[in-house]
Amino acid sequence: MKASVSVQPNAKKNEIVEYCDQKLKARIQASPIENKANLKLISFFSEILGIAKSNIAVISGKTSKNKVLEIENLDLNRFNEIIQKSLVMDNVYSIKKSNNEIVSKKLIH
Repeated sequence: MKASVSVQPNAKKNEIVEYCDQKLKARIQASPIENKANLKLISFFSEILGIAKSNIAVISGKTSKNKVLEIENLDLNRFNEIIQKSLVMDNVYSIKKSNNEIVSKKLIH
């Protein structure tokens, strides 16, 4: 499966701050220099999704803040379930269903 991610590098902590219409916004604690943010993004999603880093690759946007991840061995339904749970666990997110899509936005910045 593929996931679109807008990445903010040099953040205070690694976190997903929004998930809407199959697009994610993430903050990553790494510099975009020398591929560090991409590697941290892969590591972060590996940890959240419970899959090996080797199953995640940045296939588009390697030098851009807008990236596309290719995630192997995980279907879209399971991906959505895991992302929703991680957003709810932070307890600062609002989740609602809109046109059969899950819409999540951070309430406190």
